[in-house]
Amino acid sequence: MKRIQLLKTITTIAFAIGMVTLFFGVPFVLILILFPSQVPFTVHGVMPTALGVETGLYFLVQLGAYAFYVYALYLFKQTVILLEKQKLFHADVIKNLFQCGRAILTGWLISTVAEFAYNALVRGELRIAVTAGTFLIPALGLFFMVLGDVFRTAKPIKEENDLTV
Repeated sequence: MKRIQLLKTITTIAFAIGMVTLFFGVPFVLILILFPSQVPFTVHGVMPTALGVETGLYFLVQLGAYAFYVYALYLFKQTVILLEKQKLFHADVIKNLFQCGRAILTGWLISTVAEFAYNALVRGELRIAVTAGTFLIPALGLFFMVLGDVFRTAKPIKEENDLTV
């Protein structure tokens, strides 16, 4: 049980950090888009007045993708709480695992498409950056969906086993 408590603690901390980042990130990006002259520092080594609205929109879309990751963390945190209470085959566990996987895949897809479109339309470069995240993030999303499938398949077997004397 110590491992699940540790996982719950780590997930709660990561979720809190994600929420704080979103809380401060959204106003910052909106200020960057609407009032770039009010930002007193550089962004990626460039003064905000020279960035343009398209870069601000790119940051806003990336922040939206990040929000899906934070939502996935929230769902995972709720799932861990249910697992800590020994509710392994609860309907919410199955639903949360599926939703967590979908949120991760949606965030990854939004982020990837936004990066490709920004590079193609703004920078004039047709390139796709292949990093570890290119494969690991969708794999993590699919893992959660498969795990939800496993729990969904195991639930009736467990219920049938509980009825057997």
